[in-house]
Amino acid sequence: MGSLSFPRPGRFDVVDIVEANDPKQIEQAAVIIRASGHSATETLVVTPWKEFLNVLWRLAKETRGRASRASDSLASNRRSSLKGHRGGLG
Repeated sequence: MGSLSFPRPGRFDVVDIVEANDPKQIEQAAVIIRASGHSATETLVVTPWKEFLNVLWRLAKETRGRASRASDSLASNRRSSLKGHRGGLG
């Protein structure tokens, strides 16, 4: 479990960035910090940037595939509905 600490003015005097595979490890770290005195903690779950981009690319590919299949299906349905229709008014 890796961590970084940054002092900063404002709402929080110190920001700790902790990397862990299990959310329980983060909960334990927060309890330890709070037990050392008067402090407030806030836990935010984040995704590494490269991993986030990979998820976006995968979802974009899946969405394009579904949109393409839906478009093909719509075109096929149009062709089927127009098959017996010769045009004209009668």
